[in-house]
Amino acid sequence: MIRFIIVCLVFAAAGAAWAQTPTINPGGIVNAASQLPSALPGGALAQGCIFSIKGSNLGPGTSNNAATGVQAASLPLPTSLGGSSVRITAGSQTFDAFVLFAWTNQINAILPSNTPVGEIEVRVTYQGRTSAPARTRVVRSAFGMFTVPSTGAGPAIVQNFVDAARTPLNTQAATARPGQPAILWGTGLGPVLQGADNVRPPAGDLPVTLQILVGGRPATVIRYRGRSPEFPGLDQIVFDVPADAPQGCYVPLQLRAGDLWSNTATMAIQARGERCGDAFNPLSPVNASRVKTGLISLIRLSGLFVLEGAEPLTLNLDLGVGEFAETPAIPDLNYNPTTSLPPPGSCIAFAGEDSLDLLGGDSLDLDLGRGLDAGRTITVSGAGGSRELEQDPESKGSYFGLIGGSLPLPGLPQNPLFLNPGSFTVSGRGGADVGAFSATFTLPPPLTWTNRDQTATVNRTAGLTLNWTGSRPDQNVLIVGTANDSVNDVSGTFICVIPGSQTSFTVPASTLAILPETRSEDDLGLIGLTLLPTTETATFRASGLDEPGTIVGLSATGRTVRVR
Repeated sequence: MIRFIIVCLVFAAAGAAWAQTPTINPGGIVNAASQLPSALPGGALAQGCIFSIKGSNLGPGTSNNAATGVQAASLPLPTSLGGSSVRITAGSQTFDAFVLFAWTNQINAILPSNTPVGEIEVRVTYQGRTSAPARTRVVRSAFGMFTVPSTGAGPAIVQNFVDAARTPLNTQAATARPGQPAILWGTGLGPVLQGADNVRPPAGDLPVTLQILVGGRPATVIRYRGRSPEFPGLDQIVFDVPADAPQGCYVPLQLRAGDLWSNTATMAIQARGERCGDAFNPLSPVNASRVKTGLISLIRLSGLFVLEGAEPLTLNLDLGVGEFAETPAIPDLNYNPTTSLPPPGSCIAFAGEDSLDLLGGDSLDLDLGRGLDAGRTITVSGAGGSRELEQDPESKGSYFGLIGGSLPLPGLPQNPLFLNPGSFTVSGRGGADVGAFSATFTLPPPLTWTNRDQTATVNRTAGLTLNWTGSRPDQNVLIVGTANDSVNDVSGTFICVIPGSQTSFTVPASTLAILPETRSEDDLGLIGLTLLPTTETATFRASGLDEPGTIVGLSATGRTVRVR
């Protein structure tokens, strides 16, 4: 079964008119597993890896149905499939990639192991028409982990090794135990040592230096690091879960092959291999499979914006965000980058399509699933009166309101802040899908980021140390960072969860590697600290919801940074 899943991921396509010239998207050549943008250090292609080419008119099929593509049926793998071929140019040398899957929107292929390290050009030919060249980088090793969503983020394709006959897929119901061997699947360890890349590779360790982090703890026992003996380009790593690995449903997993960090994925770990739980995370109810639920967040946002050629700008806003939705049906494997938080003391990161994109227009859309209508407004009442969150007319399950504070710009009225520490009541009259509800909760005092003014630049190759005051042991602190590179159209985001008993944390370089460099004056990075309470949250019940909804109050402080 696991090999079937892997093959499906390898062949998975992310559609083009017949007889038109193939076009490769900008940045459209990526490791098929990690999906890391090529502008990131870990986004290079490794010799012998499986890679994806994304674009239009690349092969057969229709753009709205990946199943109309063609996949290689047997070994040896061909250099042309369904009329599609891929030519690699490195200086004066040319190489033909081995095609695994061809579809109008995507081709998956294996980069020959003898492709030289350095800059290359890639061209796709379909039905006699050839694309313009697209450039990317080749290195010896740049590992990527396959994940269940096929995006490079979320649950990794990992098997728990029980014995030779029992290697179940790691899920929230079938968790790994600390100290238990695990089998990880990916691509990009490096070139094969003998033979061709289009036939079954020989088994055996590849000569690559590996570092494996599980929840930030190093895995010191690595039992195998090499090709799957059954499938070209597909790598298999067998390691022991560290005895001190944190437990939870979304424990971060990251590797460094050679000098480059991989994508960050997750695995589920529990002491006795039982179903996992994330009691620390008040947002965890929305991670369940096919559950109708709601999440309302009230946020005090304090920000320092330092922009080129302008005076520093201090921003204080109170926001309300609501989401009512039916979550997707992926039993025990659901994942949402905004709510699937890592265990305290660890960090998770994602780039490209999976970035939170806090600098863009969808920054407050949690995308929990199919929206549920809970009425036209949600009311928040406190000592300062009442405010309303308005329903998004295009997404019936989404609600938003600027309920306090103002942008400090000339000519704009300055409204008082509303979400001061204390008691609040959140209520709704109900709508077509969700009935009326009401709940009271307490908003805790905000924390203070004590070295905010000194944190102007983030060096991706060094750790980033943040200090704060005001958190308690019954709370957690979220450290969130994001950056965008408009030149290469790349964004990256990381989230760390830190116990509130701490007052300092250093975000490791392995996590910072997901951030792109801010290359132009228009590019920005943001670093923020958010207080995530566990005792001040509240739940509410309403008709139409399978599980109680959650209300959480957040205080966040952040600032703009430059990423280097």
